Amino acid sequence: MARDELFEPFAEYLMSKDINIVKNFKDKYVLPNNIDESLMSNQLMLINEFQNKAMGYKGYIGKRLNNKTGSIVEQYKVYIKRLKRYLNNIKMNSPENDFEIMLLKVGNEYIKRAEYCISEIFNSSYMDIIKRSMDRTEICIGDADFSNLRKTDKLEIINIDKCNYNNIEIDCFNILSKYKRKGIKLDFKYLVDDFCKYSNLSKESNRFILALLSYPYEFMKCFNRYREKTKELSEEEYENKLKKAIIKDGEVLF
Repeated sequence: MARDELFEPFAEYLMSKDINIVKNFKDKYVLPNNIDESLMSNQLMLINEFQNKAMGYKGYIGKRLNNKTGSIVEQYKVYIKRLKRYLNNIKMNSPENDFEIMLLKVGNEYIKRAEYCISEIFNSSYMDIIKRSMDRTEICIGDADFSNLRKTDKLEIINIDKCNYNNIEIDCFNILSKYKRKGIKLDFKYLVDDFCKYSNLSKESNRFILALLSYPYEFMKCFNRYREKTKELSEEEYENKLKKAIIKDGEVLF
């Protein structure tokens, strides 16, 4: 991990809180296919320990530690607007290929699901969660995976360049979402309960995390890649990716 003078004060602060910043883990870290509820629950506990130690830092951070409070929810709202506009265009001009035929067939269902998730986020006292985060100067790790955070005699972390100001629920969402998208079978409700218990968070925080996890992110990502043509894929390949995205998104968790 490269450091510079803008980065040093925050790194020194973490080390003063008994968080060791290391170049690498000399032994092997947990691989995705070995992960179960017990290992993930332990990682969530370590995430909470890091967050508690990092919380409240008010020193000079430079431009390294960004404020990402509310960014995920706002981006999710943008995805909904884009899909609505695109579906309206297809209806007006008729679909051009099998991908658009499939999108037209299931798109409204996924818009409803996405809007329901956004509604649940705001029903979970979302603005109170943001206020609490700002009042306590909460800091997320950004990369809280097994390959970056662990504990031996002390907490050890490799990269802190993704640390950011945000409500601490986002670290829980990020790591669970990653393995959900990988198709790892975990009891996500149980794990969210665990994180909220470790972090002394309310039922509203629990609801907030589950709503984020239930948002059809893979579907929206696939649609946006097709819309922007970020990859040179055939229409059939895009259609197959959309089918896989539907499987990855799974069922609503609340």
